[in-house]
This record gives sequence, structure tokens and C-alpha cells, in this order.
Amino acid sequence: EMLDHPTESPYGNPIPGLAALGGQPARPFADGVVNLLDAMTGYGPNSKVTVSRLAEPIQVEPELLLQLDEGGIRPGAAVSLERVGEYISVRVPGFEGALELPPEVAAHVFVHVA
Repeated sequence: EMLDHPTESPYGNPIPGLAALGGQPARPFADGVVNLLDAMTGYGPNSKVTVSRLAEPIQVEPELLLQLDEGGIRPGAAVSLERVGEYISVRVPGFEGALELPPEVAAHVFVHVA
């Protein structure tokens, strides 16, 4: 109750087991989301997407999380994507510059494609 009955973690991941506790069930984990690599492959350059969640492998990297946060890359952020070599350039309106994410990071940032 103190948290206003969240259904997602701060990283955007569904909280499992809520229905068993009498709460709203979380949405399915993979429902309508793709990682940044798949977004670039399936939807092409200059794709506009919304960040849905940050997967667990990058949640344990404090410096990376700080970089993502300072660049505006967090759940709910509308972003545009562009391929720069092997990297995915992620630009957030209102934030200066763009972050170029290597494939091993981009694979763990999940988005909804607009």
C-alpha cells in the first residue's frame, strides 16, 4: 500500500506473484517488447521506440545504470535509434547528445516499438 501497488520494478520488469497476493497480475514478461538489437533489425534506422525495461544483466552494473539514467534511457522514455557500426545510438529528446550502446548492452534494453 505504501508504494501504491506497483506492478513493475523500478527497472520496468513485471513483479511476479502479485495475483496470488490479491493484487493486479503483472503483464506477461515478453508481451510486445523487443530488445534494441531486434528493434534495429526488424524496424530499421531512425526507429522511434519507448523504453520498457532494463534486464537483470545490466541492473548489476552501477556505472552503466548511471550512464543510462544521465542519458535519459529509463523505462517510459521515448527514444530514437540509429545504427553506428555495431553500436546502437540512442537519443532521448531533451537530453544532449546520444549514447552509443554496444551490442552486449543493447541486447538487455527492451522497448515497445511505436
